[in-house]
Amino acid sequence: MSRAQAISAHLATLPAEHAPAPRPQAKRPSAPTPARIDPQMAAALIELLREQRVDASGEIADDLAARGSDGMVCAFLGDDLREIAHSLADVEAWVQGTLDVLERPSAATLFEQAVEVQVLSDIEHLFQTVDNLRRRLMQASVGLR
Repeated sequence: MSRAQAISAHLATLPAEHAPAPRPQAKRPSAPTPARIDPQMAAALIELLREQRVDASGEIADDLAARGSDGMVCAFLGDDLREIAHSLADVEAWVQGTLDVLERPSAATLFEQAVEVQVLSDIEHLFQTVDNLRRRLMQASVGLR
């Protein structure tokens, strides 16, 4: 008999009042429950965010042109910002759709969301447009005063 087994056997023979008190279980902090948002509300918020980004992109491009940057570069820069805003909104919509599916998951809905490949095209387009924007920012910096 091992020492641990001997101690366990001895503790089992003790009356209940002499047995060591059970150690309290440490409570693990629970993860916060994500807020549930109505899918229509989420779609409206995503569209509003897209509109705000698009409006801001035109103002930014105009401001840079007024400060001496090449007007054509600024126009392209504004276009890039608008495309980025649309791509971000498309990716955000996919993420929101995923959250909606996860609220009421089934094998079919999870599979449908998993095989949706348009989001990959959206992310690739976003990557390319961000790369274009970086080049345009360098070009815009040349004449900036």
